[in-house]
Amino acid sequence: LSLVASDGRIKSSQPALKSITDYLNEVGREEGRNLLDKFSSAPYGWSKDTFRYLIAALLVAGELKLRVSGEDLTVRGPTAIESLKSNAAFNRVGVSLRDGAVDLASKLRAAERLVDLTGETVLPIEDEISKIVTKRFPDLQRDYAHLPSELRNLKLPGDERANSVQDSLSEILKGDASDAAGRLGPEECPLYDDLLWARQVAKALAG
Repeated sequence: LSLVASDGRIKSSQPALKSITDYLNEVGREEGRNLLDKFSSAPYGWSKDTFRYLIAALLVAGELKLRVSGEDLTVRGPTAIESLKSNAAFNRVGVSLRDGAVDLASKLRAAERLVDLTGETVLPIEDEISKIVTKRFPDLQRDYAHLPSELRNLKLPGDERANSVQDSLSEILKGDASDAAGRLGPEECPLYDDLLWARQVAKALAG
């Protein structure tokens, strides 16, 4: 379909992709079943499988987001892949244009912070950042789960902050960690600061 440029980028200006984004710009969020019906009918006449491939390309390009089970997905994670795997699955998916992609500076900061937090080298790409967060942050949840109760039992300050860390970890993991780059990339990043603090506290308590 000539969707991919020589440098690996998705060509969002490709006519078929442009038709989809123009339509979504008019209607806002639309259900997958309605989109399949719309673009399989005249004047388009596209096969429903082809349409799903085009939606997948726009997702990779950072042009749109999927709404699945109350969560917004903007990266190629397991939930997004499952949602695009068949027409039956896609029927239940909400599709809309994305408000805006995360800028490169934020993605670079997010990747650097993940190296510090996890020890894994991360490319400054949203999909890769989300993949590492999905892989490694459940470990942080487990490692720091004892902090609130232990700090309370020792009558030390910080139990509320430790609870907040757990809440933040749960929040960032939602929707295949789609918002990971956005949450870890700002110049001022409370989540990153909190995770560094939790690591120091855990080490001190274990020491």
